[in-house]
Amino acid sequence: DLFTNGCKFAFSGTLTDYKIEVGAGTNIIGSLLLDVNSSHGIRVFGSNVNIDYVSATSAIETVGFGVRVESKTAGEYLINVNIQKIVTKNFISHTQLFCVKNSIIGAVEIDTFQTGLYFRDVQDTTINSVLAKTMFSGSEGGAGMNGVLVESTVGDRTTNNVKIGRVYVKDSAEHGVRFGGLFTISNFHIDTVYTENTGAGVSATGGMGVKILGGNLNTPFRYHENITFGEVINVDCAVDKGVNN
Repeated sequence: DLFTNGCKFAFSGTLTDYKIEVGAGTNIIGSLLLDVNSSHGIRVFGSNVNIDYVSATSAIETVGFGVRVESKTAGEYLINVNIQKIVTKNFISHTQLFCVKNSIIGAVEIDTFQTGLYFRDVQDTTINSVLAKTMFSGSEGGAGMNGVLVESTVGDRTTNNVKIGRVYVKDSAEHGVRFGGLFTISNFHIDTVYTENTGAGVSATGGMGVKILGGNLNTPFRYHENITFGEVINVDCAVDKGVNN
């Protein structure tokens, strides 16, 4: 167990390595705060991890990643990763969950993003809430520059049985919430979605509040299955941007 007692770690330099790495079986009790100067933040690469609160902030807007949850072995699933709260600021890509199973994430709070919460190949996992606001400077609005981006990339239904409570996205460069990728996403539920000013990028390829599009580059076409919402509210979508959006 690591008792952080609200301590803050500060790192200078622009190296692309993650400044803090969390391995299997780690319990972080209290608030773990990280300040960096234009680089990656924190990586969780092991299963059976419990974290109370983790925050990663870059002093300036950076092309680095904020908090990444992914094994160092390609395709290996992390199991039982439980994080009560993730807070990030000034990263081009903020919170990434790749190949994760049977996990619980509490609140995800994102400030100044190009891609907010990006997760792929996630199964049997719950996220209580996602807040993403403020567009990363100069974002043109290309594919994937979304508040929440969901994909299956390993195969059909490798993202399956996921639930998110509340999603709030403001000033996304492309879409607010996007279900995409080449393979089928299945059994995905969001209680409430609220988006505002989507397609805010300079030359956005789309501007929808919520977009669901199957894998149109594969044969046969991959359809997403059983995507459900309790409530969806989209305000000020950029309807003049993108093709067929």
